[in-house]
Amino acid sequence: MRILYFDWNEFTGPDCREAMTRLGHTVGIWRHLWNCRSVDEEFSYRTEQALFCRNAAGESGRDYGGVRETAPQWDVVFSFNFYPAISEVCERSGVPYISWTFDSPYLPVTSKTNRNRVNTIYLFDRALAEKMRAEGIDTVRYLPLAVNSRRMREVRERFTPADNGYAHEISFVGGLYADKNNFYNAIAGDLPVFLRSYLEDVLHLQTGVYGRDLIGDPLVVTDEMLEDLRAHIRFEVPDVYAIDYDELLRDMLRTQATEMDRFSLLEALGREHPARMDLYTRWDSPALPGVRNCGYASYLEKMPQVFRTSRVNLNITLRTIRTGMPLRALDVMAAGGFLLSTRQQELDEYFENGRDLALAGDPEEMLFLADWFFEHDAEREKIAERGCARVCEQFDYEKVLREQVLKGIN
Repeated sequence: MRILYFDWNEFTGPDCREAMTRLGHTVGIWRHLWNCRSVDEEFSYRTEQALFCRNAAGESGRDYGGVRETAPQWDVVFSFNFYPAISEVCERSGVPYISWTFDSPYLPVTSKTNRNRVNTIYLFDRALAEKMRAEGIDTVRYLPLAVNSRRMREVRERFTPADNGYAHEISFVGGLYADKNNFYNAIAGDLPVFLRSYLEDVLHLQTGVYGRDLIGDPLVVTDEMLEDLRAHIRFEVPDVYAIDYDELLRDMLRTQATEMDRFSLLEALGREHPARMDLYTRWDSPALPGVRNCGYASYLEKMPQVFRTSRVNLNITLRTIRTGMPLRALDVMAAGGFLLSTRQQELDEYFENGRDLALAGDPEEMLFLADWFFEHDAEREKIAERGCARVCEQFDYEKVLREQVLKGIN
């Protein structure tokens, strides 16, 4: 097939395009900035221009020198994350549009264009996919994320702890959500004392258990509380999105709970293992005693090296992900690293706890398992080996693209 690939510099792009090419498809790359807060006529025009010009997309993504044809020159348009403007152009042109969303939450997927008949919208979080399908949005499908097993095999062969030792004892790669984009932190000081005290009690209760969404329970966070909370927040969301504002508020609280999860676990591990707990993050974060902030780890190069050369790799799942498997968890295992994760429903379903990975149900168990596996090399390495084999067998890009994503597109 001829696949028109919209590239927005997402870190998953190179792996996916490589797999598409290995499967024998022609992949045309194009790029253009999108204004997600309004209808973007320029973006739509560029999308249509690329779609109708056979030579409109090249490695640079900006080769618009081709002559516009009378019919679309590409069999399908693909993007990571859903772009309403692309869907609209494809709907008018009758060209299938496939998107694979990995952000959580991701507001554009609520656009009214999500019902366009040309769409196939893959979501990695099954609970969200089921929710949207229950709302009558039958263009949505559930699909876990994928890994480039070939690239990861090269990482495993190049960085072998048995030969070179471990560069990291315990590591965590990810954000702490302590920046200006944490909306709860921005408005907490303006909330009435009773409401703020109650919500913080809920947040502390939530951080005490993994794999259960207490914040989503209407008996815990009631509709009346959400109504009071909305009175103190100003939403600026385009009308083209069908937003569930109560769910948006719950996601704000889930993000705050994730910040608390990550800070408290890293602080505890930093106390127990001074200078052995390494944090890799692209964002500025407060200093944590005993935790070494190692800066940014690039997705294609540094990150898999960290996973491969760490005794214990932590995954502390973002709580806006209801049931889905974070890509970080799959990447850790594909790189041959040992994964210790907060409990998550789909990780529990696809992998065997204690055989392919280790899952913790609460902070105390997380700390205990980190200590135990830190000291038991043989058991840890066997688990890492089995987890790697399962990920590379079930979630390789070539397999997933061939058997699911591109299957049935002519």
